[in-house]
Amino acid sequence: MNLTRKMMLGIALLILVPAIAIGYGAYSQASTALEKAAQQEALKMTQLNAEMILKKLDSIQNIIQVSSKNESLHNLLADSSIENRSTIQKYLNSIQSDNKDLIEMMIVVDPNGDSVVSNEKQTLLLMFQIAHI
Repeated sequence: MNLTRKMMLGIALLILVPAIAIGYGAYSQASTALEKAAQQEALKMTQLNAEMILKKLDSIQNIIQVSSKNESLHNLLADSSIENRSTIQKYLNSIQSDNKDLIEMMIVVDPNGDSVVSNEKQTLLLMFQIAHI
């Protein structure tokens, strides 16, 4: 091998080795930074989803509490005639239709947990208890 080729090879190695090292270092840093950013974004999204779910659960709990303290509903439940059940069913349907994004079905149960009246949808159950005063 002549001297010119040896010098060209030496210069090429002197240029390529640091360039490859610098490129690998830059790639590693960028990869780590992107991974960290993705993890932080995923954590933020998870926290926002958790907050949204908790707010929806609070809304449902408020609806249940207000409904369970409804005196008219208590009076209608005291007499289990077909007419009263129909009125209760309409009341439950109105609550459900006003809160479609939160509630798919409502059921009124007695203190033993037995179903008394429900609205007409037959999917997911949201049960609440009306305590007798």
